[in-house]
Amino acid sequence: MYDVLTNNTNLSDGKVLIIEKSDTNTRIGTMAFSDCTGLTSITIPSSVTSIGSGAFYGCSSLTSIEIPSSVTIIEYDAFKICKNLVSATFEDTVGWYKVNMIDEEEIIDVTDPVENARTLRNERDSSSSGSGHLNIDPDEQIRLIKK
Repeated sequence: MYDVLTNNTNLSDGKVLIIEKSDTNTRIGTMAFSDCTGLTSITIPSSVTSIGSGAFYGCSSLTSIEIPSSVTIIEYDAFKICKNLVSATFEDTVGWYKVNMIDEEEIIDVTDPVENARTLRNERDSSSSGSGHLNIDPDEQIRLIKK
């Protein structure tokens, strides 16, 4: 398996990332675009089957993403600290599971793009505490797996 791109932190403000479709480009590597604060948009081709841990960690200008049906694994913290990610659309919404660090899993509904973005940012709703704000839950790392 080859990484689509890894360790690419040379993206400046207002950049759109288009990953070329290729038979060998099957994975976006671990931390590939972490802290690329100028990254505003991503196009993921159908050749990609997995998104590595922390691949887009801290991409604070990223606002939306579309996950193609070819993607079956989104590793831990792939979109964590993407504070402006407000919409994540899954092309195939059936059979997705949230899995924690000790491999406990639960089936999840990925039909709501806003809730999907919250899940990918690894945030929880703290409205029960009265604040009404979303807070990052540092104690829980999750990955998403399509079965």
